[in-house]
Amino acid sequence: MDEKPKKLQKPTSYDQLYPGRFLKAAELLGKKVTLTISDVDMEELEGDDGKRAKAIVSFAETEKKLVLCKTNGLCIREMFGKVLKDWYGKKVTLFEDTWNGEPATRIWGSPDIANDLEVQISLPRRRPFKKTLHRVVKGATGNGTPASKVPTTARAIEMLQRTADIKELVEQKRTIWALYGAADQAVPVEVEAAWREHGEQLEHE
Repeated sequence: MDEKPKKLQKPTSYDQLYPGRFLKAAELLGKKVTLTISDVDMEELEGDDGKRAKAIVSFAETEKKLVLCKTNGLCIREMFGKVLKDWYGKKVTLFEDTWNGEPATRIWGSPDIANDLEVQISLPRRRPFKKTLHRVVKGATGNGTPASKVPTTARAIEMLQRTADIKELVEQKRTIWALYGAADQAVPVEVEAAWREHGEQLEHE
């Protein structure tokens, strides 16, 4: 008796047509995914410019590994420190972002940090930029806030720009970020930029 072929999840992205041992951004399916770091190692991987040593992160919940780019490495270092053994057992929340117009797996934050962190990312031949790492509420399912309750990008920017001082801006940011997080949506890049720009403007007034 012939066995029925195993039914696999229907692909929605090109990357899902060619699964491999490393985690790809499209495999997150637009969701924030929290995983527990179980190991960090180095491995030679073939690239466009030949073999290069790459940092590899393993997780307890999946056999898939993450090739740790410099941006993600800096984010994890800011959350958990420079000693790699201190990373083991810590949770990181991943989400799908873009880099140079292509999908990229990025660090959203962690349930294991007490507060949001602002990190400055400095890369070779790139202008430094700031990134917010979010405190992720344990047990959040992402369905606490309906998508209809999340402000549009334009509305979120307006809410931030209407604040009159730094304290009010921080409170408004916390409210807006919580709405996006509860609906399992990433904060738009334009909103992140508006928050930083308005904060700098208020500091100089």
